[in-house]
Amino acid sequence: MIDTQELATSGALGVLATFLVPLLVRQTWRRSTRLLIAVVVTAAAAGVVTIPVFAPESWQQVTAQLTTAVAVGQVVYQALKPTGVFDWITQATNPTPTPVCCTPEASSQLVLDPHLDVYDPESPRRALTEEEDSYVEN
Repeated sequence: MIDTQELATSGALGVLATFLVPLLVRQTWRRSTRLLIAVVVTAAAAGVVTIPVFAPESWQQVTAQLTTAVAVGQVVYQALKPTGVFDWITQATNPTPTPVCCTPEASSQLVLDPHLDVYDPESPRRALTEEEDSYVEN
């Protein structure tokens, strides 16, 4: 028989693991990799604590404890994800470097090509000819 104290402990570990996962993952990793790490960390946290402490007698008890931890962790994640708290934790602990194209130094060197309507950093700055100017106006 599964005790409510075991399930409550597993649930608390699920909540704790939900806040531990953003400390371990990187924003640049694929979603499937981050999901796998979340499940493994939650199950490991629940297994490391509940198995030695409560000494479950059957595989059904172990499965119930691990499932409870993962389910509670998922509920907490879904409830708090819109607040941005997990993104903030991940960014604070594992900052993503700013791409070179988006630095202030790089953006000051960008040149607008009037024919393509895109910024071309390789394009030299030059005045438009009368023909090009009339083409742009029309």
